[in-house]
Amino acid sequence: MARRFEPNAQAEAYRAFWEAWERLFGPPALEMIRGRLVVRSPGQPPLRLPDVGQRVALFGRRGLVVEVFRTATAAEADGGSPPYGWRLRVLLEGGRTATCKPQTVQCLCGDFRAVEPGTGRSVLVEVKCRRSRLRWSDLRPHQRQALDEHHRLGGISILAWVTDADVRLLRWPIKGFGPGKSLT
Repeated sequence: MARRFEPNAQAEAYRAFWEAWERLFGPPALEMIRGRLVVRSPGQPPLRLPDVGQRVALFGRRGLVVEVFRTATAAEADGGSPPYGWRLRVLLEGGRTATCKPQTVQCLCGDFRAVEPGTGRSVLVEVKCRRSRLRWSDLRPHQRQALDEHHRLGGISILAWVTDADVRLLRWPIKGFGPGKSLT
């Protein structure tokens, strides 16, 4: 029987791991900012690690991040250059997997791209998973810009909002949805 993914159990496991880490080694050079993992390295700007499930491009090939892990804790792991041992495992189109440093991938705008049957119009879908309401601030600026530009150029832009109960497909731009606003 396949094991069902449980995000709360995974979050608890991560929290417990980092609490144990801090007791043993002191505070990590890693923190959560708005639920996103960020690596802090001396003399370097913060590096946001892609999320598991995020779509990325690796050397021109599209893929999906399936694992974020650390290979070593010492600066020597990467020859003294950040992010000190952090790696991603990416499932590439065609089924191959690749392991790489976080800075070698480019996060892609839009979770899905398609072509509307019959018309050939481009379709861009940005997916957000939220249990209750969807806030304007849940969309990052580059995601809003991509949806706006795609719509302006004649494409179909869709915001897919996945809740515990259903999936809502909302045509972009959404009337009345903007800064300081939320959808319920």
